[in-house]
Amino acid sequence: MPLQYLVEAQQLLRKVQALAATPSPARLEKSQELLEEAVRQMESLRAETSNPDFHPSPAFTAAAQTLWRQLQHTQRLLEQANVFFDGWARLKASLTGGYDAYGNPAPAEEIRRGLAEA
Repeated sequence: MPLQYLVEAQQLLRKVQALAATPSPARLEKSQELLEEAVRQMESLRAETSNPDFHPSPAFTAAAQTLWRQLQHTQRLLEQANVFFDGWARLKASLTGGYDAYGNPAPAEEIRRGLAEA
C-alpha cells in the first residue's frame, strides 16, 4: 500500500510539471490543486511508513528516490514560472507607470472602479 501512495504522488507531480512548463495563471492554480493532493498522498504515506514493522522493499526505495528527484524538478519549474511572472509584472509596471527616481519600474496605478446609481 505505501508504494501506491508514492506512485500516485509521482503521477500528480508529472501533471504539475506539464502545467508549469507553459505557465499561466489558470495552469498555476490547477498546479496548486494537484500539489495539495500530492501532499495528502505523502501524509498518507508517512502514516503508513511510521509503523515500526515497516520495511521498505527495493521497489519502494527506488520509487522514493524517483519521487525526490521529481520534487526537485517540480520546484525548479515552479520557481522559473514565478520568475517569468515577476518579469511580466515588472514590464507591465514600467510600461504603465514609468520608472521611479532609482530606475526601477514605478508601481502601476490601481484601477479604481466605482458604483454609480442614476
